[in-house]
Amino acid sequence: MLSPATATKKNNINRMKMIYRHLMYLKLIPEGDSPAEKLPKLRKPKSMPRPFTSHEVEIIMSQANHPQRDWFILSCFAGFRAAEISLCSGADLEEHQDGYMIRIPAGKGGTDLSLPAHPVVVDMIKSYKTLGRLWPTIKPHHLSVAACAELRRLGINKKLHSGRH
Repeated sequence: MLSPATATKKNNINRMKMIYRHLMYLKLIPEGDSPAEKLPKLRKPKSMPRPFTSHEVEIIMSQANHPQRDWFILSCFAGFRAAEISLCSGADLEEHQDGYMIRIPAGKGGTDLSLPAHPVVVDMIKSYKTLGRLWPTIKPHHLSVAACAELRRLGINKKLHSGRH
């Protein structure tokens, strides 16, 4: 017999815990004497990352509409998340003696870091000719939804975050 899915196992464990809690509440078993409390906590296994293939990146870079193509540039060539893309500004591109660095001012967990900027990223940001936000009105969720819709239009069944991988 095949083992039940993780969700089914988790439901069964929670059901057992609730039965024993109710029995303790009714004073039918002593407090703290529930064998169900010793059952393991099941965690959902992490899924494997699904990065874009080289062929998918070629399709995106050649066929994606504007501004989604620029979002994919930041995702694929700088590893930005949707929230970081939505906050990206021209001032985040900093010139140094050995090339350009791109600053991520509000990274996950509030981190503030800089990384070397790929020439494709540099050209894209410079094309906006602004020090302000590149997309001042878009919120991270809407950016992610629009990017996923563009990927579906291109026949790619992945998400914007796949560029980061």
